[in-house]
This record gives sequence, structure tokens and C-alpha cells, in this order.
Amino acid sequence: MRVQVKVIRFTLLMSIFFAVITYLVTLNIEIGFLNLSVPWLSNNFVLTVCGGAFASMLVVLIGEVQKYFLNKKDAENFLFSHVGYIYGQLRIIKTHIQMRLDNPNEIVPAELLSMPLNYLKNEISLISNLDYYGFLKSNKLTEEYKNFCNIGLQNLANLVNASNYLSIAVLKDQMNNLKLYGVEGTITSGSFCTGQTLRKFDSLIDPLESVLKPSK
Repeated sequence: MRVQVKVIRFTLLMSIFFAVITYLVTLNIEIGFLNLSVPWLSNNFVLTVCGGAFASMLVVLIGEVQKYFLNKKDAENFLFSHVGYIYGQLRIIKTHIQMRLDNPNEIVPAELLSMPLNYLKNEISLISNLDYYGFLKSNKLTEEYKNFCNIGLQNLANLVNASNYLSIAVLKDQMNNLKLYGVEGTITSGSFCTGQTLRKFDSLIDPLESVLKPSK
């Protein structure tokens, strides 16, 4: 879309330029303030060239504007659907964590958060590579998209990059149990490292949810 915006701005300026030239040539034919009646150049020739160039630029401009709005709508629909999907995955992670924290006797698998975090990793790539660009620099959605890419996706990436921490915490608690009791035992949110890690994940999700939560 960024390239399309540049094309639109260029064709708009050129359309204005050729429209002015065409108008001046037409005016010159009526008033004759500039004599172009030379063997190799005439008012009619300049009018034909500039008028044709203006018409061509205008056709290109209309086509590019129509294409821009279609692509803009598709990009916005893509953005809204994938941001909603990210919010849904965060709710799934939050639910998994809360269930284990509220039930300290329930087993915490090492891969508990692996699948939703992998989904989020893919979403980060999709949204960061989206070519969304507003024609006006003051476009609100464009600014929100830039801020989300600069801040929201970075925070989301921090969450995804911590995906191995839970499995490491579970492994540490199993090793501690082996040292203390001779068996790995059952790892739950009551286990020190695992419980700490789950609470850390929970604290990372809260600010992301507040940013992504759909407005009523």
C-alpha cells in the first residue's frame, strides 16, 4: 500500500500539472498572449499532447485510488481478524494459567503453553509484514497500527520468547524433587519454580489483553 500511495500522489500532481498546462494552452488559443504558431510547434499540438497526458494521468489516478481503497479494506479486515485471534489465544493462555493457579493440585504439563504460544509467534510474523499505510499521515488507524507494531508486537514477542521457561521450570522442580525425595513427583502450580513462572506469564498477559480487548 505504501507504493500505491506514492503512485497516487505522483499521478495526482501530474494530473494537476497537465490540467493547468491544458487550461493555459486553451486560454492562449482564445487570447493569444503567447505565439506558438511556428513551423515545428503549434497551440493545437501542445493542446493535444497535454490534454492526452492529462486524460491518461486521470485514468491512472482513478484506477489507483480504487485499487488503494480495495486493498485498504482488505488489509483492515485482515488486521482486525488477526488481532482478534491474538486476543483469543491470550485468553486461552490466561485460562490455562488461572486453572492451574486456582487448583494447586492439578498437574502442570511442561508443554502447557507451547501450542498457543506457537500460534502467537506465527501471528507476529503475519501482522508485522502487513503492508498497511494510510494516504493521510494523520490517519488514526495507521498510527495505531504503527504503535501496535512498535510496542504491542514487541511485548507479544517477549511473551513468545519466554515459551521455554515453563518447561525449564517444570524440569527444575522435578530435579529438586529427585534431590529431596528421590522421585520426580507431581509438578503443580504449588511447585516453587513452576508456580513462579505461571504467575510471571500471567503478569505479562494482563497489559497485552488490555491493549487488544475489543471496545464495546
